Amino acid sequence: VADILNPSSNGTVLAAPNMLSPPLSPKMDEDKLLHQGKPRSRFSELEDAIICDGVAKGLTWGQISSQLPHRKRATCFNRYRTLQGIRKSRKRVSVDNS
Repeated sequence: VADILNPSSNGTVLAAPNMLSPPLSPKMDEDKLLHQGKPRSRFSELEDAIICDGVAKGLTWGQISSQLPHRKRATCFNRYRTLQGIRKSRKRVSVDNS
């Protein structure tokens, strides 16, 4: 460690063994390449129905997302929350302030 903090007078720095970060796993590299620049796709009405039916049946988000293989659990959850907001906003009745 002292050699790293105090390089020798001739300007060369000695590298300490085992101080390099481990290489990235091949799986991680593949995942980055697969998802890099991947366009988002809109939810279809069928996907919305699958999500809502799954919630009505009491399925977990993992079970629901397994029915939509290209959608993650969090994506299904967020879509459901969005759908609930849309439905609530449409059901609101305007109140006259007169």
